[in-house]
Amino acid sequence: MFKKIRLVIKLIYKKTDCNVSIAKRYKFRRKWVNLSAMPTLNQLFEEFEKSGRIVLRVKVIPRSVENAIVGFLDEETLKIRVAAVPEKGKANKELIAFLAAEFKVPRENIEIISGAGDPLKLIRIEK
Repeated sequence: MFKKIRLVIKLIYKKTDCNVSIAKRYKFRRKWVNLSAMPTLNQLFEEFEKSGRIVLRVKVIPRSVENAIVGFLDEETLKIRVAAVPEKGKANKELIAFLAAEFKVPRENIEIISGAGDPLKLIRIEK
């Protein structure tokens, strides 16, 4: 998705010789998303290191080839692929294990606040 956004920005720059503010917006799923407002993964990790806790909105895509953070779905939602199947909580356990490895915290410090049975989840991570 990041490659697609960069490509769109390059095309906007080539088509219009105008200021940067036009290129910082991107039409995503019929609504305009401000690219400068989107956090990066590094900013998420830095925020977690500073405050010691973070709450993430996550869209989980089960039955993927590997566990990976794909990118941002919109300004607030992080998109994560999980290899496990979504039955009997297997995908949730895999997601918690993956996030624990990424944020370098024990699994007990990660909690699914809401959306245990849905693809969209709200997750709290603490040190």
